Order: sequence, then structure tokens, then C-alpha cells
Amino acid sequence: MGFREVRLVNKVTNRHLICFVDFATPVHAFHAMRALQGYKFDEEDPRSRNLNLQFSHSPRMNSHGGC
Repeated sequence: MGFREVRLVNKVTNRHLICFVDFATPVHAFHAMRALQGYKFDEEDPRSRNLNLQFSHSPRMNSHGGC
């Protein structure tokens, strides 16, 4: 997968869950975002939302991308 760490933020805003993923390289981050953008979180639930991914505006030190 190419990811190093996943962090869930214990805060839900406007019914959105926030999480950050640190990747091994920017290429890994790009491929993960491209593959998962718009992915339906729960295909069995018709009310399930689609993933809305974006790169972090201020990545952590020694991090290579985040979504």
C-alpha cells in the first residue's frame, strides 16, 4: 500500500470524519488518492457517502503526502 500511518481525528464536522494518512512517497499518495477518490464508503448502505480526499495543506515533517 505504501502508507506509513493513519490518524483519525476525534472530531466530526458537518457529519464528516477526518483522518490523515502518511505515505512512504508522494507517488504512493498520488496513486492512493486517484484510486480511492469518490469510493463509496459502504456499498451495502444506500445512504453511505463517497470518500472526498484531498492533499494536506501543511504536511507533517518527514511526511510525504497526506489525505
